[in-house]
Amino acid sequence: MHLDTKGLVLRARDAAENDRALTILTPEFGVVSAFANGAKRLKSSQLAAAQVLCYGEFSLFRRRDTYTVDSAQPISVFFGLRNDIGSLALAQYFCELAAVLVPAETEASEFLELLVFSLSCLEKKRRPPEILKPAVELRILSLAGYAPDLTRCRVCGGDEIRGDFVRLHLLDGNFSCAACGGSGEQIGLGVLSAMRHICASPLRRLFSFTLPVPSLAVLTAVCEEYLRVQVPQRWDTLEFYKSLDVEP
Repeated sequence: MHLDTKGLVLRARDAAENDRALTILTPEFGVVSAFANGAKRLKSSQLAAAQVLCYGEFSLFRRRDTYTVDSAQPISVFFGLRNDIGSLALAQYFCELAAVLVPAETEASEFLELLVFSLSCLEKKRRPPEILKPAVELRILSLAGYAPDLTRCRVCGGDEIRGDFVRLHLLDGNFSCAACGGSGEQIGLGVLSAMRHICASPLRRLFSFTLPVPSLAVLTAVCEEYLRVQVPQRWDTLEFYKSLDVEP
């Protein structure tokens, strides 16, 4: 079966002398693994497209559970990200999030749109990394079925917050009003509002929120910890990004 699709290369590794094994995020079939035979040859037409962060048009041939890249044409390789180690590391973290969280063999157009839009904003510096990182983490978790319930207090059931902060329960993915007590991460109402915006806003407005620096640091910590609680595994690209000391 042949499939012509757009896709974003999330991972690429050498396979045999001149081949590459690619992990590609596609809108029709989610994350797929595909072999690009001869892609490492200098004269290969697939050379530019068979690299991480390449968004392009792919012609894939599927035989049973194996995909082979028949042809590939890059649309964008996000070259600007390679000029800054912090931006490149963050972009690779976004790719790892998608590789782990996007299911295979299912429609994934929203995931692809999120990744391409986020990488474009990161490359063109439309929004700072401290806005992009928590927003992508929480949005991709929401798309993958891990969306927190931020509509009303888990104790009183009210949508009117009682108090000037809430307690966020990371494992259960909900919160309680300050007046209702309970355990959880204490976050201000501005952070709660930003998290609601990230989960529900249209994609083009995803990063259109502002917070003072202390609140932004709380948002960064909470979204990262929510990811670690909901998907408990080692995130190698995140650890590398944090080792660069680029966090606010």
